Amino acid sequence: MNVNTKKTKEMLLGSIKKNPPPTLQLNDQPIERVSTYKLLDIHVTDALRWNVHIASICSKAARRLHFLNVLKHAAMSADDLLYYYLSVVRPVTEYACVVWHTSITKKQSELIERIQRRAARIIFGHQVDALKSLALPSLHDRREMLTKKFFIGLLSPNSCLHYLIPPENNNQQI
Repeated sequence: MNVNTKKTKEMLLGSIKKNPPPTLQLNDQPIERVSTYKLLDIHVTDALRWNVHIASICSKAARRLHFLNVLKHAAMSADDLLYYYLSVVRPVTEYACVVWHTSITKKQSELIERIQRRAARIIFGHQVDALKSLALPSLHDRREMLTKKFFIGLLSPNSCLHYLIPPENNNQQI
C-alpha cells in the first residue's frame, strides 16, 4: 500500500506531549503533527475534549436554522418547518453521538440544546411554551437513547461489531 504522506497526520495523546518524540518520517518525508484532526466529520483533539466538535456542530446547525428562518418568512406552514427541522437540522446535532455524547460537558450539551430551542422559536414564534409545542424530547435525551440503542445492539451476536465486546468476566471475589 502506498501511503500519501501529505494526507497522513500524527497526533500525540497524553503525557507524551510533554516530552515529544522526533517527528515521524515516511519515505524521507516528515509527517505533519496536528493537535486537532477532522475524521468523518468528527473533530478530535489531542486533549480528547469536544470543544472544537461542538462548535462545529453549532455552526453547521446555525446555518441550517438560518434557512429555516428564510422558509418561515416565505410563509411555509409550521408542519413543513418542523419537518425541515427534523430532517435537516436535528441530524447534525446527533451525528455520531455514540462517539462523543458521554464525554461532553453540561455546558457543551446546553449549547446543542439551544439549537432546538431556537428552532422552536422560529417555527412557533416567541411563545413561552414554544419548545413544548414541538412535543419533542430534549436533544440530550435523544442522544442518550441513541447511544443506549447502539450499545444494546452491540450485544446482539448478529452485530458486525459484536466481536469487539470482551467476554463476560464471571470471576467472583470471596
